[in-house]
Amino acid sequence: MKKYRQIHKMVTLNIGETSLAFEYHGQCVYFYPVKKISNTEFEMIWARDVDCKFDNGTKETFRLIAVPKLEKPFAKFTIKNGVLYAEYYYAE
Repeated sequence: MKKYRQIHKMVTLNIGETSLAFEYHGQCVYFYPVKKISNTEFEMIWARDVDCKFDNGTKETFRLIAVPKLEKPFAKFTIKNGVLYAEYYYAE
């Protein structure tokens, strides 16, 4: 899988062979392990590996019935024609 980097104003997404990193406006980075399915598909594993100046609420459940479990798949991502598609395993 190629490293993929997308910049959208205040958010940068970095996808590598073993991890996914969300960088929010340079003040906060969240790192998630990935499980490679193919050269264009991978699963994001839920984690709380963070380098952040503030808390964005990933520890909160917000009264949801199904919440992400640490070290379990959270979403499947597919890269097709330069577009990143996400299938989230937690619909809420």
